[in-house]
Amino acid sequence: MLLNAGSAPAGLVQIKQTVGFAVMAITHAEVDVRRARERRPGGRRAEVRRFHLVERLIDNADRPLVSVVAPAGYGKTTLLRQWMAEDDRPFAWLELAEEHNDPGTLLSAVMCALHHVEPFGEGLLVSPSRLDSADLERIVHVGAALATRTTPCVIVLDDVHHVTSYEALHMVAAVLQHLPLRTQLVLAGRFDHTPELCANGESWDCFRLTTTELALDASEAEMLLSGYGVEGDNSELETLMAQTECWPLGLSLAGTALHDGGAASRYPSGDRALSEYFTREIMHALDERTIEFLTRTSVLEELTGSLCDAVTQGSYSARVLKRLDCSNTFMVPLDSRRERYRYHRLFRDYLQQQLRLREPHLVAALHQRASAWYAQHRREEQAIRHALAAGDVNTAADLVWGSVGVSVVRGRPATLRRWLQIFDDNQIAAHPLLGLAAAAVDVTEGHADEATNWLWLTEQAAADGGFSDEAGLEPCLRLLNALLGGQDLGHAEEAADDAFANLSDRSPWRAVSAAFSGMLQHLAGDADAARERFEAAAVRSAVLAPAVHAVCLAELALLDAECNAWDRATDGAEHAEQYANGHRLDDFAPLAIVPAVRALTLAHHGDAAAAHERTDRSLKLLRRLGRVSPHVRAEVRTVLARTTLSIGNTAATRELLRDLRPLLAGMTDAEGLRERIAEIDRGVDAIADAVVGPLALTAAELRVLRYLPMHLSMSDIAEQLFVSRNTVKSQAIAIYRKLAVSSRSAAVARARDLGLLDV
Repeated sequence: MLLNAGSAPAGLVQIKQTVGFAVMAITHAEVDVRRARERRPGGRRAEVRRFHLVERLIDNADRPLVSVVAPAGYGKTTLLRQWMAEDDRPFAWLELAEEHNDPGTLLSAVMCALHHVEPFGEGLLVSPSRLDSADLERIVHVGAALATRTTPCVIVLDDVHHVTSYEALHMVAAVLQHLPLRTQLVLAGRFDHTPELCANGESWDCFRLTTTELALDASEAEMLLSGYGVEGDNSELETLMAQTECWPLGLSLAGTALHDGGAASRYPSGDRALSEYFTREIMHALDERTIEFLTRTSVLEELTGSLCDAVTQGSYSARVLKRLDCSNTFMVPLDSRRERYRYHRLFRDYLQQQLRLREPHLVAALHQRASAWYAQHRREEQAIRHALAAGDVNTAADLVWGSVGVSVVRGRPATLRRWLQIFDDNQIAAHPLLGLAAAAVDVTEGHADEATNWLWLTEQAAADGGFSDEAGLEPCLRLLNALLGGQDLGHAEEAADDAFANLSDRSPWRAVSAAFSGMLQHLAGDADAARERFEAAAVRSAVLAPAVHAVCLAELALLDAECNAWDRATDGAEHAEQYANGHRLDDFAPLAIVPAVRALTLAHHGDAAAAHERTDRSLKLLRRLGRVSPHVRAEVRTVLARTTLSIGNTAATRELLRDLRPLLAGMTDAEGLRERIAEIDRGVDAIADAVVGPLALTAAELRVLRYLPMHLSMSDIAEQLFVSRNTVKSQAIAIYRKLAVSSRSAAVARARDLGLLDV
């Protein structure tokens, strides 16, 4: 639904007054609500936010100094007038201007305002002409007169940002120093002058209000907009609040701009009133160098001294930022040390418009400088965005590709996915580096069709545009094709070895290729060659490629298990799991082998429950791989089939074998895989023969049989199988009878002879 507005006040001259009226109307409405609730029997006082600020000011009447600091349009004056209407004390109100930088003029104005609250004695009311700026004795005399006043009041110095001279601020400090009890001095403006008042070591108890408190909340924003006849749903209100950052004047201008039924999402694009306001209220008071700084740095989402120096090619940006911050020029601090800032969103939009009008030829260069600075400081995403804003797709693509391998080996494909979303599909398809990056993400996340498409487009783009192989595109392209699948072991291993041989030694893809080559050797049946490559890959990946390192540790543990070196296999599998968890890789799909090998070692030691949990975790990761990486899927499923067979879950084993056979059919040279599957088949057949043959062991009895070689009591076995001790005992007796033995050790020996247990 579009925001709809009725008639709205017109003309920039009325804007500030209109905002004041609108905010005043909000407060009046809130006061009515408060009073209505107070009249209810037992009703509690409403904590309405805008009126609550007035209440807080009244409640802090004992503090001598009140500071209200915010940029233009935040309703500072309006709030103070609301306070004046509610407070019992009289107000001495001064609207300051440039002329009040003269201390004599300022003191005379203060004295005249106070005289209307409570007349001074004869001779104390001074005029500017009778006070010299260096007449400290006269200032002290007037201060003493202030201290003798009996009527508590509130002295408001509004627009105090016009006063910048040391002498005038010294005069303000002198007035503050001699205030009587329950008399307050209020400094309201765009600058915070409290540091100057404390320059001589004084420490004043000050109550502060800033933009945080003066910004409107949702209910106030809705009430303000309704005054313009603007109504909309919650999402549109949230859009306007986000765009204006709850700035009262910004919301008021939005209400004016939307009187023709415009969409909230398009505000403030091209809003003339907002542009005129910033020009008159902010830019008019600035010198040309400051304006140039503001417009040129508007290309940045964040502002620091170093970054702004790089973009503007200057050397004093930190000072300029500090000065702009002190002057409240719509700067938002991003850290407690006030070293990082950003511009208010509406002000930044305005500055960018001014940059395009003033120096359109410079926009691309500014973004290029920003991109170079971010790249130098290893903040790739911002560097990519600025490179694209400069129209430099090649630099952006180089930045993406430079981080692809690192992101993959650290298990962070989501980061790459987010970066690629900065580009449109046509840009990715037209650039080999971007196409290869997109393919790498899809391979890692298990999107086979998408990865196939990107690899094909990458080959086409490389052929059309000339294939520069400085980044090692050809080896990586072949490696990703091999990882994706559809190749026999020989061709896949050739691609892995080619990548390892031709890529830079610093490339993270070398570790990937070494680990992948080791897995292929294992599937082919060459355990010694596989171990050699996994060990080499483990060393290469120990520091910079944690995902590859975890895979290598698990694969080495698997090789140990196949050699019946179960103690070493158990330690290795546990280390791989802890390493993966420590690097937050437990949810990374390509690491399905890690929980699978851990499940195998747990099953060997009789911990069926833990083995079952790791098996489920591995299957979950395996499903996320989809149809990607058949070599990896075959390796993992073989380990899981052996695990489920070991704990007597033949149904799960048969299901895993059904999924394995199509993978085996596509890898005719995978002799090692073929032998392992055949061994599992024999185990399943042996159990089937035992169940239906002369011994007629049931599935439940076979599960108990698996635990008999272990040093577990009947109670321990019952706990592992989640059954009662009596059930285990009765099944053990049945096993002894069917095997024609009379003891547990004899049953284990007989079962091994029959092939029902591993030797």
